[in-house]
Amino acid sequence: MARNKLAFSLFWRTFFLLALLLVGGVFAWTQTFRALEFEPRAVQAAQQIASLVNWRARRCRPATRSTAWR
Repeated sequence: MARNKLAFSLFWRTFFLLALLLVGGVFAWTQTFRALEFEPRAVQAAQQIASLVNWRARRCRPATRSTAWR
């Protein structure tokens, strides 16, 4: 009986399934950390922008301050 060239032994099937599981786990892990890290970065950026705007408003002299800064 002729053996199929694409038939893998139990070792290689187990190896490929474990490798696939490992790659999938690493991908899920990185996506989870990326999602958990997104919100704190957005909050930090918003705080820095608000701080810069407030600093600019305090630095302007009242005579040169436009109505947009009030």
